[in-house]
Amino acid sequence: MKRISILFLLFSVFVFSQKYTKQEVSRITEGNIDSALPIFQTSDSLQHAVLVDQSIDAKPKDQYTKILVNRMKLALISTGSGVGIAAPQVGINRNVIWAKRFDKEGHLSGILISDKIEDQRMRTFEKVELYKEL
Repeated sequence: MKRISILFLLFSVFVFSQKYTKQEVSRITEGNIDSALPIFQTSDSLQHAVLVDQSIDAKPKDQYTKILVNRMKLALISTGSGVGIAAPQVGINRNVIWAKRFDKEGHLSGILISDKIEDQRMRTFEKVELYKEL
């Protein structure tokens, strides 16, 4: 019985802990959802606080994750340069990255969702699974 309770607790934490907050949903869906989200700057103290805050995992198949990923891609494209963007850079503290790929021929970009880079020297995406090729 105790084992079942622990498993239920762990399952509940995993399933419910990754839902987007009302503030995150509002930010992700504000304005035209087919447009870029503004990129946060360290020069603004409120935006800087978001940039240095701890991020949590995102559910890859969540409808808001899909909107977020598209708007992140548009934000990066709007800069005219850059090789990647992370969700905190658009004000969402989630472990989501959109990056241009240089490690595999024919793959121009990819999405990393809720992955952890264990080795700071890692220079390729070999250890992580891509959510979607764009």
